[in-house]
Amino acid sequence: MTGPAAVLPALLVVAHGPDRDTASDRLSRALGETRLLGVETNQLLLGALLRSAEWTRAGQHIGLVEERVADWATLG
Repeated sequence: MTGPAAVLPALLVVAHGPDRDTASDRLSRALGETRLLGVETNQLLLGALLRSAEWTRAGQHIGLVEERVADWATLG
C-alpha cells in the first residue's frame, strides 16, 4: 500500500483525568517526554494543539488544524 492510506500510527498516547484540563495537562506532558528516533512525528503539532486557546476553552472544531497549521509549522 502507498499514499496516505499506508501511514499507520506507530504509537498511541492516551491520558485521562477527573476533568478535561487534567487530562490535557497529562497528555501534553506525556507528549513532551516522549522521544522517538528515526521517524517523523506530529508531536510538535499535537503539543501546539493541546496548548492552543481553542483547545483550552473546548472550542476546537474540525477545521482547527487546517486553520492553524501554518502558525504551528514554525515550531519544528
